[in-house]
Amino acid sequence: MKKLLYRPWHVDLLRISLIIIALAIFYSRDKSQQPAKVAIPGVHHSHNPGAEMFNINQDNVKSEKRQAEVLALVQKLLDFRPAKVIIEKVFGDTLQQVLYEEYLSHKDDTRLSENEKEQVGFRVAAAMKHENIYIRSTTDRVWI
Repeated sequence: MKKLLYRPWHVDLLRISLIIIALAIFYSRDKSQQPAKVAIPGVHHSHNPGAEMFNINQDNVKSEKRQAEVLALVQKLLDFRPAKVIIEKVFGDTLQQVLYEEYLSHKDDTRLSENEKEQVGFRVAAAMKHENIYIRSTTDRVWI
């Protein structure tokens, strides 16, 4: 086999093409856009069946007092104008999307469960007119 003392021309052409593409992408982006803002609010499990490491005694999240607090939280989250609402659930769970679509069809807050995913997540996503609710797997890694 003959040893080449030079690089074939197509290797250099490929490298130059990749550099040109990378520069074009970099310089074509809209520099007036601000970097994306991300908010990851944490809430306690409002529908706590006693399965947590530390359980708390709490009144019903559907009480008038707690519903006022939930709505205040939802309003604060709406001020952030989220592009997506992501809830904690096992990846591949399709039930949450079905429940969200049912909520969109009737928008009856009294039919929401005590679960914080519905109480907060569904309300925020619906108010933002999102068609989907997104799932973040709880089994990928430990959340701290």
